[in-house]
Amino acid sequence: MAVETWILDGVRTPQGVFGGALKTLTAQALGETALRELLARTRLKPGDLEEVIIGCVGQQSDAARSDCAEQPVVESRQLLPLAIPLLQVS
Repeated sequence: MAVETWILDGVRTPQGVFGGALKTLTAQALGETALRELLARTRLKPGDLEEVIIGCVGQQSDAARSDCAEQPVVESRQLLPLAIPLLQVS
């Protein structure tokens, strides 16, 4: 059985340098910002999404407590329902 799949949009975080302007932001905070921007651009409600795929490169030590795909959602329960599957691509 074929499953119809749609990629609605892609959002990335800004690139930073070690000790630069983004040094106070965690990987989770940046991921949350990207998810919020995705919802704003697409005008979708959080419950409209069926799956979220997040790529992570060079995770910070604070990301070790959980993967950076899950943590932005866990820390902002109003952002996406926890029932939405999240896939992290490193």
